[in-house]
Amino acid sequence: MRSHRRGFVSAPRSLPWRLIGLVLALGTAWYSIARRAEHSLVIYCTHDLVYAEPVLEEFTRSTGIRVTLVGDTEATKSLGLTERLLREGDQTPCDLFWNNEVLGTIRLQQQGLLSSYRGTNTERIPVQFRDPNGQWYGFGGRLRVWICAADDSRRTPFDSLISEAPDLRRVAVAKPLFGTTFTQFAVLWKQQGATATQAFHQSLVTRECRIVAGNAMVRDMVAGGGCDYGMTDTDDVFAALDAGYNVTMEPIRIAGRTICIPNTVALLESTDRPEEARQLLEYLLSEEVELQLARTARQIPLGTVDRKKIPAEVQPLAEWARESWNVADAAAVAGDCLEWLKAEYTR
Repeated sequence: MRSHRRGFVSAPRSLPWRLIGLVLALGTAWYSIARRAEHSLVIYCTHDLVYAEPVLEEFTRSTGIRVTLVGDTEATKSLGLTERLLREGDQTPCDLFWNNEVLGTIRLQQQGLLSSYRGTNTERIPVQFRDPNGQWYGFGGRLRVWICAADDSRRTPFDSLISEAPDLRRVAVAKPLFGTTFTQFAVLWKQQGATATQAFHQSLVTRECRIVAGNAMVRDMVAGGGCDYGMTDTDDVFAALDAGYNVTMEPIRIAGRTICIPNTVALLESTDRPEEARQLLEYLLSEEVELQLARTARQIPLGTVDRKKIPAEVQPLAEWARESWNVADAAAVAGDCLEWLKAEYTR
């Protein structure tokens, strides 16, 4: 159980004032969250808050359990909150982690920060999308996909584009240091090995592929005509369609199989409110929430649902998701993959 003792330590006079200010700001932020945690569950959430907040508000309305929601920034948000939890350890004010991917959640599990749980709704999640020890569960998935103009007759076959095209200056991909692009590289590393993954990355660089800050930038470059093709996620493609752009998508495949990346939910071992945290976990894993996320965020229900209730534009994605690799298997090589990628982008 986490300690609630708080204190102040005098800073040496030689310590730069900027550093003192940073330490005080971080301490104030932690203290604010800790105070709110005395009366509510604290949820760290990397999912888009525009979709997460209505889910959590409905949970509070139906149960009376108050929730304090802590989000993060767009480009590195899943990595950022994962690193924060690793730093905070068993002193974290967080009770439950709603992550928008799985590899970071497994890092927390490997450090002994997560608690096991099995309940009614956990059983509706397929084995592929849950931890065998009950320390995390997947729900509401999205796919890695190709995006291109819907009227581009050159667009098929997508995956041969990367292997055969001599020039990739009109192809975009996010920097693979975090998020779903990193997951894609980790899956490639797991399935085809380090040498093949490193050669693939080098081929992107050699053929001048546009390596940009994030998936949203990939989407905007293709939608705006700056690139012909891009590797991104299904939610980014839907955002372009909603904005009126005439784009389409096809799943990225590795050895014929797709890459479906689930949201994950996990209880923190250090929570002081285990019963309430379990209620929220059960709620997030419900058919109701998965269908809500299918309607609002166009995410793919991974558990058993009434297929007729899945929105028409999401139904093809559900078929592709069934063809996915088990992304969690890539956790075994994720550390090596990330270490190599960091070296590539810092030299």
